[in-house]
Amino acid sequence: MTRNKSPGDVASSYARLVLALSVGVVFLNLGGLPLASLNEARRALPIREMFLSGDWLIPTLNGEWYIVKPPLYYWIAAALATAIGTVNEWVVRFPAAVAGLLTLALCYRAVIRYASPWAAIFAVQILIANSGFAVHARRAELEGLLTLFCFASLLCAWRYLEEGAARTWGYASYALLGCAVMTKGPVSLLFVTLPLLVYALVHQDARGKKLLRDPLGWLILLLVALPWYGLITERIGFDAWQPILKRDIVQKISGHVESEPFYSYLQWIAGAFFPVLLLLFWKPRETITGWWKNRTECLWLLSFVLPVIVFTLFKEKHAKYLLPAYPCLAMLLATRLAAYRELAGPRVRRVVEWAGPVLGLCFLGYFAWGEERYFAQRYQVLPEIQRFMAPQPAQLPLFSETNFDVRAIYYIGRTVKELPDSDLKARYQASAQGLFFFEELPKEWQPSRNCLLSDFDPFIRKGQHVFVYRNGSDCTPVSMAPTSGGSSLPRNPSAAELRS
Repeated sequence: MTRNKSPGDVASSYARLVLALSVGVVFLNLGGLPLASLNEARRALPIREMFLSGDWLIPTLNGEWYIVKPPLYYWIAAALATAIGTVNEWVVRFPAAVAGLLTLALCYRAVIRYASPWAAIFAVQILIANSGFAVHARRAELEGLLTLFCFASLLCAWRYLEEGAARTWGYASYALLGCAVMTKGPVSLLFVTLPLLVYALVHQDARGKKLLRDPLGWLILLLVALPWYGLITERIGFDAWQPILKRDIVQKISGHVESEPFYSYLQWIAGAFFPVLLLLFWKPRETITGWWKNRTECLWLLSFVLPVIVFTLFKEKHAKYLLPAYPCLAMLLATRLAAYRELAGPRVRRVVEWAGPVLGLCFLGYFAWGEERYFAQRYQVLPEIQRFMAPQPAQLPLFSETNFDVRAIYYIGRTVKELPDSDLKARYQASAQGLFFFEELPKEWQPSRNCLLSDFDPFIRKGQHVFVYRNGSDCTPVSMAPTSGGSSLPRNPSAAELRS
C-alpha cells in the first residue's frame, strides 16, 4: 500500500518543479529574439567592440568612447565571447540570465532560512511570474545584474545584523555593493546603504551603526569600484564626467524631461505583482504592523519602500529602475502567502499551491513560443540588415544621419560614421564610394531613387524605414544597369526577398 506523502515531501516536489520553471523562464530561447530595445543595443555593441578591439578599459559605442555606465556587465559578456569566440544575442544576454537565476536562488535560501519551505517556494514563484523580473532576466540590460549584486549585498548585511554572523559578512556586503556600483554607478547605494541607514536609526541597532561606520568596509567598496573611474579620469580627464553627471543624474532628477505621473511606480508595481499583491487587503493593518515590528521584515520593507519614494521624486521614471527592490517585496508577500495557506481549507490551499506554477508555465510558454511571434513584425528586419551587409566589402565606408538607431548599427556589424545633414550631403556628393543609411530622408535634399539599394520596412514600428543608398557617378542600382547584350546584371536582394 502506498503511503501518503508527508508535507515535507510535497514541498520538496513543488520546489523541484519551481526550480525547473525558473531555469526554463530564464534560459529557454534566450537568444531567439533580436535585440529588443535601444538599451539592449547599447549593451551589445560595446560588448562586441570590446571583444574585437581587445581594449577592455574604455568601452566604445559605434567607435566612440562610451562611459555613461561602468563596464562590469561588458566585461562579463566579453569574457564569455572570448571563451566561445563570438558575440551574439545569447552571449550578450547570458550575464543577465545567470544573474536572474542566482537572484532566485538567493531569494529561496534567504526565505527558507528565515521562514518556511513553502514561503521560500512562493517567493521564487512570485518572481518568475513577475513581468518586470522575468523579462529583465532575459535582456541584455544592466538591471538584472544590478539586482543580483544589490540583493546579495543586502542579504550579507542581514546575516551580519540579525544573525550575529562574523564581520566578514559585512565586508562581503561592501564588496558586493562595489560590484553593483561597477554595474550601474552610485545609484546602487539607494538599494543597500539607504535602507540599512534608516533601519539602524529606527531600531537603534548598534551593529547596524557599526557596519555603516566601518572604515575598512568603505575602503573595500572603494577598492572594488574606484580604480576604473580613476583610470578613465587619468586617460580622458575629469571633464569627461561632466556631461554624464548632467545628463544621467541631474536631468533624471530634475531635468527637462517629460515626467510620468507621480503614482507611476505604484501602477507598475501593481501590474508586476498581480495577483499576489491582493494579499495586502487581507488584514492590512496586521500585515503592515507585523512587518514593521519584525526586525528582519522591517529591513525588507525599508529596502523596498525607500527606493520607491526616492525614485518617485525623480523627474524621469522607468519601471525597470525599481527592479533591485523587487526581491524584497517578493519575500514579504511570500511569507504572507505562506501564512494564508496555513489557515486556508484544502481546496483553497491547492489553489494557492498551484497558482504560482500555472503562472510560471504561462510565462514559459510565452518565452518559448509567443514572444518571438509577437515581436516578429517589429524586429525581423534586424537580421535582414545583417544578411544584407554580409557580402558588402569590408573596406567600404558607412555613413548615417546623427543619432542613427543603435540597433541597426549593431546588425550592420561595422562602425557607421554619424554626420549632421550638411556634412552628410557633402560626403554623399563626393566621388568616393560609400553606403548611406537613413531612418528618414533629409528634408533639405533628396538622394536619387536610382541610388537606393534597399528599403527595410517596417523598422521597429509600422511606417518606419531604414533606407540604404550608395553614391558616386555610377550609382544606378545594379538591377537597373543594362549590359551590352540588353540583359540585366544580378541585383541586390530586396528586404522581402531577404525575409524569404
